[in-house]
Amino acid sequence: MQEPFSYHPNGCFTFWCFPCNLLGSFAAIFYKGVPRDLPMAYINYDQSQLSENLLRMLDATPNIALTTKLSDEQEAQRLIQQQQIMGFIVIPQDFQQKNFSKGKTSR
Repeated sequence: MQEPFSYHPNGCFTFWCFPCNLLGSFAAIFYKGVPRDLPMAYINYDQSQLSENLLRMLDATPNIALTTKLSDEQEAQRLIQQQQIMGFIVIPQDFQQKNFSKGKTSR
């Protein structure tokens, strides 16, 4: 019969090395914290006051920085491939109309 706390060759790995490596891996992943001021582009097809307010609010967040106004999505894809921006936001042409159509407000 085996004793409950007897020496086992894999015991060191299971109880010490594996947890320490796991903790080290998580520490390396989150070392720099939350990304801040990621360069983003935007395409505003609507050009309404609502869309401009939305862009202003997005730019005020600490996570993204709206750096570039673009005219089409192909240009945005090119800038992503060149690693000049991390992503882009598209506001459709009827953005304000769909959100405030005939007295209805979206919730």
